[in-house]
Amino acid sequence: MPDSPPFSRNYLLLLLFILLLALSSVYVPQVLGEDPGTALAAWQSMLLGGPFNSIRLPNPQDISQDNYLFVTWWTPGHYLLPGLFSKLGLSLGAASLVLTFIFSILGLVGWYKVYERLNIDPEILFFCLCMIASSRLFTTNFVNYTGGELLIFGGQPWSIYIFLKYQHKPVRLFCGLLVVSLVCFFLKSSYTIGLGAIGICAGLFFVENWQNPSHRKNAFWSMTAVFCCCVVYFAVTQWGFLKLGANPTSSQGAFNLFAPSYEILSYPFLQWLGIGDFYNLLQRRHFIIDLRLVNVLYHILSIAGLFLIGFIVWKIPKSSAKTLFMGFYLMYIAVFLYLFNTSADVSLEHRHLKILAYLFLPLLCQYLQPYRNTYAVLIVILLVANTSYGLLTYVLKKKEVYQTYVTGKSGYAIKFLTQSDLDFIHSKDDPAHPERIWFFVPTSPNVEVKYGRKLLSGFNFEASRIGNYVHNTYQSKSEKIFCVLNRHFDQKSAHPSLSKMFPEYRFKVVKTSHEIVIYEGVPLVN
Repeated sequence: MPDSPPFSRNYLLLLLFILLLALSSVYVPQVLGEDPGTALAAWQSMLLGGPFNSIRLPNPQDISQDNYLFVTWWTPGHYLLPGLFSKLGLSLGAASLVLTFIFSILGLVGWYKVYERLNIDPEILFFCLCMIASSRLFTTNFVNYTGGELLIFGGQPWSIYIFLKYQHKPVRLFCGLLVVSLVCFFLKSSYTIGLGAIGICAGLFFVENWQNPSHRKNAFWSMTAVFCCCVVYFAVTQWGFLKLGANPTSSQGAFNLFAPSYEILSYPFLQWLGIGDFYNLLQRRHFIIDLRLVNVLYHILSIAGLFLIGFIVWKIPKSSAKTLFMGFYLMYIAVFLYLFNTSADVSLEHRHLKILAYLFLPLLCQYLQPYRNTYAVLIVILLVANTSYGLLTYVLKKKEVYQTYVTGKSGYAIKFLTQSDLDFIHSKDDPAHPERIWFFVPTSPNVEVKYGRKLLSGFNFEASRIGNYVHNTYQSKSEKIFCVLNRHFDQKSAHPSLSKMFPEYRFKVVKTSHEIVIYEGVPLVN
């Protein structure tokens, strides 16, 4: 075996750790997330002969007729890849687990190559990879099939690697970065922010090399190659895909700066401590501690994290690693501050900014490394805390899934449903009645229906309506309608009632469980 870092005993132990995560998910299947759960309806529609990347829906003007919705809220990767793997005889759930293992390894190898190109000390490099692999944002991929989040983890570092490797070879940089970027867009559309960040990095490298004529020329052509790549990428993705439908960022309002939005500025550091997760947990369990004290402490930590990041970036000597972090930090923070403060229909979580944490961690280690005693203590504390939290949440969630979730024919663990709910859905999913309509809230259980037409909504009905997955009213009549609704959704008034959505139908409850209420709608007799 070659005596190089990727084949050393430490790295093989890291591979074994990831393999154990995957094997545990054979015994306790992955939970199907809402986003890939919705998009998988397009795969099932395509299997029934529908057009590419489209979901078969009832026409709201005449419910007896079909429409096909071209899906642009997500790019095809997170449903098409497990769908294609399932053609090998695997269930969709098993195919997703294989993808999770492959893209987890791809991502770690990609970050290894990035850190190597940045000349990160081997000791720090291995520590960073261990921190990534043991973090909650990594282990959760083996609890839930997260779709695009998983896939972009495996793809995005390779775009950074291509940029770093071919900085002085503009033609190769343009071709390589464009190909990898289009693949990453196929995996997750928000990669566009990452390509924009690489463009900012190219500009920063050009500014840094302004005083050196020979380096300035190379940096100029590198910046030009990245700029041309961005232009071609934008044209292909916008007019070849995104303009064909709606997406979450299309539902923005006016810009209003919210004071709490400053907290995302400290995510690159606080992410490793899980502060945001603990804050949300204490908010839900406010009887344990005074919620006002929790808010004060959280915001103090957020401000402290922001100043810590700024201080370290200021103190660290000029390097490619520092410039790369600054470029990505400026781009991601600007974009998510804008989206968050215009009320776009995107959530704002650590997972959206985890790449900043991956780029900041080597800088933190480099800053601490000269202080040998302090460095050793803090590194051990950080690794133990990060690993303990990542594994603890993994084990507790797996236990919850094993005890309370049900595994469907798709091979996924389905949240909220009981086995009797699942049996009822399968009994009514009749290939002889493909005209039947299924309305799912939440959307992930729809993967268990193969033949019927589907209406899909998350708990935010308005967001689903903007995406054209549902409408307020459906006219005319067809066959039966089955509505699989979460009890909490059924109690809210922020969406039309079933009688208003389907005025030509009469509904009755045909199945109830702890979390789910299933209605059957039959056409009214004139």
